[in-house]
Amino acid sequence: MTYLKRKFFMKNLFVALFVLTTSLTATSQVKATAFPDAGFMAAFPTKPEVEKNQIDTKVGKIQSTSYSCEGEDFVIVLSENVYPAELITKLGDTGVDGILDGVKNGAIKNVEAQMEGKYAPTLDEKYLYNEKYKAIRFAGTTAEVDMEAFCIVKENHFFIVILMGNTKSEAATQFVKSFKLIEK
Repeated sequence: MTYLKRKFFMKNLFVALFVLTTSLTATSQVKATAFPDAGFMAAFPTKPEVEKNQIDTKVGKIQSTSYSCEGEDFVIVLSENVYPAELITKLGDTGVDGILDGVKNGAIKNVEAQMEGKYAPTLDEKYLYNEKYKAIRFAGTTAEVDMEAFCIVKENHFFIVILMGNTKSEAATQFVKSFKLIEK
């Protein structure tokens, strides 16, 4: 191999390795941001808009904080709702199951109203998140728009995550994989 060919080959090899390394590094560097006051961490694809509300209900004041962001073809909404601790204790497991069902039914009704279509479920299951927190996950389609959601109850904190649109996009999938509760 002549000197020029070798130099050209080495330069192209260096560029190819640089591009490969950079793309692998960029893909693996999805960083989760901790929200310690809310008790979770997640890798939002873009900086989320944060909105705080206090809701007066028959059972007391509920503190609600929502984190939302949009991707190219999806929307993520994460809501943390803090119920009065004594209420959750009083409700027990049956009451918490009722709240989980209420969250699911309320989300479905909202999607049906917004999308003006009937919800067709593809997933509906209760499970234990981290093998200790009651949770529900559900998914379906309304007017050709996909939705995936899960709700986790940790003590008197309810975390509700809803993805709409292309729920299988890489950024949406990374977000779901990165979501973790922060244990104290």
